[in-house]
Amino acid sequence: MGRSPCCQFAFAFASLAVIGCATGSRDEDDSASTTDVTTTTGGGAASAGPSSTTGNPSGTGSDSATTTSGSGTGGGGGGGGSGSECSPAEGGIFVISKTNDLHRFDPTSAKLKLVGPLMCQVSAGVIPVSIAVDRQELAWVLYSDRRLYKVSTASAACEKTAFVPSQHGFSTFSLAFVANAPDFSSETLTIANNLGTGSIDMGTLVVTPHGTFGTSQTLQLTGTGKGELYGFFTTKPAYLSPIDKLTAAIGAHLNIDAIKTTGPSAFAQWGGSFWFFTAPIGTSSRIDRYDPIAKTISTINASVGFEIVAAGVSTCAPTK
Repeated sequence: MGRSPCCQFAFAFASLAVIGCATGSRDEDDSASTTDVTTTTGGGAASAGPSSTTGNPSGTGSDSATTTSGSGTGGGGGGGGSGSECSPAEGGIFVISKTNDLHRFDPTSAKLKLVGPLMCQVSAGVIPVSIAVDRQELAWVLYSDRRLYKVSTASAACEKTAFVPSQHGFSTFSLAFVANAPDFSSETLTIANNLGTGSIDMGTLVVTPHGTFGTSQTLQLTGTGKGELYGFFTTKPAYLSPIDKLTAAIGAHLNIDAIKTTGPSAFAQWGGSFWFFTAPIGTSSRIDRYDPIAKTISTINASVGFEIVAAGVSTCAPTK
């Protein structure tokens, strides 16, 4: 594909205001490819309702990928959104705490609900790294032992997969499901490490490398039912950008330096907004929402009481 499809997203990143608690200081080393950010402060937290849309074209969504999620077991909950074969239950964003608990976050009420402790049989000191959620809301969780586990989002029951670690240099990585085309029910488990992107075949669990970033990156992924892939780049300043899922070309940057990434960081798309879960002081995560239409960041919860290390959402989640 190349860089040009990703750059179509730039108009949604024109300016940014910050309301609520997320003020923070500005960094002045923005590169030419990043969007200037106007930071303002204001009153209370914004509504968590899914009232806004991204307004972005699908970018790489017209490219068909070869891998699809063949898993239709486990999990409860659904998002009720794009395509078919979506689980009909609660939906929302699934997050994992540093203490190994699975929670469901409801963006419409801004409430967290404990599902339960992850029942994965791992060695002491091994912790979750990343989570992706398929259309039946079965979670796929990567741990720091580089093993991939399947987790029920209804009970947190866990099953180790036959995934072979460190294929093609992908040892630890972020992962997210992305629809193969806008509103398609088929999807690809896309992964990214510091060097580039790839995908995991859900039948064979074999990794296929795709594009490279050119320079080392630190990022988290989220995907949509519109075939869009986004990266939350936890640099200084942090920025949000669309990513071509096949070439790894990074699109227009939106600087989000009000969101501090000195601790665990995660994010997900839901309802056309981006939801950030960060622990800037390393003790308790906060939840912030970026609305691409209003171009604002709102603090939804200044302290959830625990550290969130991973977040994932189904491609059935609404995109507006």
